Amino acid sequence: MDKTHQRRQQRLRIEAGPDVLSALEAPDVIEILLNPDGRLWVESMGEGMAEIGRMPPRRSLERTFVADVLTPEQWRLNMSRIRGRDTKPELILRRGLHALGLRFRLHRKDLPGKPDLVFPGYRAVILVHGCFWHWHGCPMFKWPATREEFWREKIDRNRERDHAALEGLP
Repeated sequence: MDKTHQRRQQRLRIEAGPDVLSALEAPDVIEILLNPDGRLWVESMGEGMAEIGRMPPRRSLERTFVADVLTPEQWRLNMSRIRGRDTKPELILRRGLHALGLRFRLHRKDLPGKPDLVFPGYRAVILVHGCFWHWHGCPMFKWPATREEFWREKIDRNRERDHAALEGLP
């Protein structure tokens, strides 16, 4: 670990407090979020988001800092685990629809965009799109602060592909 990375981590530990410190040291933590009201949330591999505590009020809104606490190898590993199918929102939706007695096909390759759920009897499809990758106007979406041009082009291409897939459906 280089000295710059160590300094950033140390500053984050000092500024954010013990809750963030424990999350930083947990090997399975993927993301740490700070709400404007000071609540801290952690996402771990294989689990959803969980509230872990609060930052002291004087620190939560007073100061904004950005520290990259992951090495490039850790980022690559995290990004390689992002799935395009069988995501948590998709599984929740599938379970709920199945419990209601609805039957469907998954990821039909013969349809444009390979819809997540296909209801052949109703001639209907459901596409489960996340806030980040498909930017559908959700208030939870936030443009990345680094490599802005790359991300804008990528997300714009995703949106164009989504639109073309919807237009191509029978």
